[in-house]
Amino acid sequence: MYCKRIAASAVLALLLSACGGGGGDGDSGGTPPAPTPAPLPVSSVLPPVSDAEWDDTAVRNVLHAFAYGGQASDAQVRAWADMNPQVAITEMLTFSPFNARLSPGRGEADPLRATGGTLDGLSRYWSGSSSPFASSSRAAFDYRNDWGGLQRTGLQAGITQGLNPFLHRVLFWELNYHLAVNQGAGVPQVQIARDYDTLLAALTAGESYSRVLARAAMSAAVARQYGHNRNQFNNSTGVFRGNEDFAREFHQLFFGILGTTRAEDANPRAAGRAVTTKWSPSRTRRACSPT
Repeated sequence: MYCKRIAASAVLALLLSACGGGGGDGDSGGTPPAPTPAPLPVSSVLPPVSDAEWDDTAVRNVLHAFAYGGQASDAQVRAWADMNPQVAITEMLTFSPFNARLSPGRGEADPLRATGGTLDGLSRYWSGSSSPFASSSRAAFDYRNDWGGLQRTGLQAGITQGLNPFLHRVLFWELNYHLAVNQGAGVPQVQIARDYDTLLAALTAGESYSRVLARAAMSAAVARQYGHNRNQFNNSTGVFRGNEDFAREFHQLFFGILGTTRAEDANPRAAGRAVTTKWSPSRTRRACSPT
């Protein structure tokens, strides 16, 4: 995938904080009032939307910004516009592989369900004999044998009814910008696909964002991207030879810890040495010789 990097930010705070709101409305018919929604994170980038500003246009703006426009019906858009904005946002933008309100499909009978919504599953389905695409174009979705298969499958997932365009929009951003891995740098397609689906599974399982980043940090695709798969430790001399680039990027790019003076200052560099330095069983620090 294309290798573009921007300063790391808490993407989930950006994606889910656009619409703060008040509590649920009471009911005069004797039923208990609706529970007050838990406050969403407040973003310094995306201002909150008030109940008065929350209408069909506001709903569509969210869908265009975060879900490739979505494929929700007009009736569903109106239903979201009639909700408290905070409740609507949490219903619109989920990490389930399938979101029937945002992108209605054919239910449990939809052949997309058998793919699990994963990049690998979708690639196999769209490039296989039962693909809904013309036979002449199916091979283009086979990421194992076609250079562009990853991009085509990932982008197609974002616009295909019956999936979850928000989930694939987030994953596209992660692997192309925030946690970027690049075929041009020699990262194999199969490793990128596995990284994509590992993050998809972590988000779907509701893991914390820090845990999602940790899973990305441990992927083979990231190891190949930054070259720390070639690091070596000499047991005889106790010297580590490698590079501390990824250890710095783990703090800087993944988590936005830039230090106090400049992007490559002593704080992330020291953290990088701590991550890449080996320790003996007796907990005595070995010599570190980064190259």
